Amino acid sequence: MGSLTSLDIAVLALVGGFAVLGFMRGLVQEVVSLLAWILAIAAVRFFHPVVTDFVSDWVGTEGGAAMLAFVLLFGGVFILTKWGGRAMGQRSRASIVGGFDRGLGAGFGAVKGLIVATIGFMIATLLYDIGYGNAQRPAWLTDSRSYPALSATSQAMSKVIADRRAEARAAEADAARQNAGGQ
Repeated sequence: MGSLTSLDIAVLALVGGFAVLGFMRGLVQEVVSLLAWILAIAAVRFFHPVVTDFVSDWVGTEGGAAMLAFVLLFGGVFILTKWGGRAMGQRSRASIVGGFDRGLGAGFGAVKGLIVATIGFMIATLLYDIGYGNAQRPAWLTDSRSYPALSATSQAMSKVIADRRAEARAAEADAARQNAGGQ
C-alpha cells in the first residue's frame, strides 16, 4: 500500500467532484434534488394507470398512452420539484445560514460520491468475479488505499439490500397466507 492506484484516483475524483457540486448547490438544493427523484418515481408508481387511461383517448394506442403518461408524470413532478428546490436553494445560500448550507451540502455530496463509487466497485468486482472466477483480483484494485473502505461499504450495502429483500419476501408470504386463509 504505497502510492495511489487508478482506483484511488477515480474514488477521489468521484467523492471530490460530488462534494464540490454539493458545496455549490448547498444542502437544501441537494436534498430537494433527491426528493425530486423520489417524488417522480412515486408519482409514476401510484398514478401511472390513471393517467394512462386519461390520455389513451388522445393518443390512440396503449403503448403510446403509457409512454406519454410516464413522461408527463415523471417529467412534470421532477421538473417542478427541481424548480422549487432551486428557488429554495438560492434563498438559503443567500441567507445568513448560507455558509452552513454549503458546508453541509459538501458533506452530503461527498456521501453521494462515496455511494456512487461503492456501486461502481460492486459492479466492477461482480463482473470481474463472473469473468475470472476465483482468480486473484488485480493489484490496482487490491493494493489501493480505498479498497478496504469500498469493500466495507459494499458489504454493508449488500447486507441492507439482503435484509430488505428478506423483509419484503416475508411480508409477501404473510399477505399470501392471509389471502389464502380468507378465501
